[in-house]
Amino acid sequence: MKVKPEWLVRFRQEASVQVKEARLLMAAGLPLDADAAYQHIRQLFIKAHNIKGTSSMVGLPAISEVAFELETLWGDAMRNPAQYSEQLQSLAKTGLDRLAELVGSVSSPDEKLDER
Repeated sequence: MKVKPEWLVRFRQEASVQVKEARLLMAAGLPLDADAAYQHIRQLFIKAHNIKGTSSMVGLPAISEVAFELETLWGDAMRNPAQYSEQLQSLAKTGLDRLAELVGSVSSPDEKLDER
């Protein structure tokens, strides 16, 4: 199936919002309450899951792979939020930074580059 150029533009826009929201969630820190911590991590998991699926559908395997790694990390953390250590949070931040870089580099073949 041929990917329409507008799909790539739309993907970049929507995935950028998801990454920004994930960064805000991570910056807020993990709540101390177990139920709130679970919901917090679940929101991160869902964002990674959505980016993984959509990037796969539009033929962006590198993005899909990074999103899968984050989805796996946050999926494991959802099962045991108490073990979502500072080290794992740092690893997630690094993965999210890489995801943001990859998402930002997506362009449509028809898109004109801004030459400012």
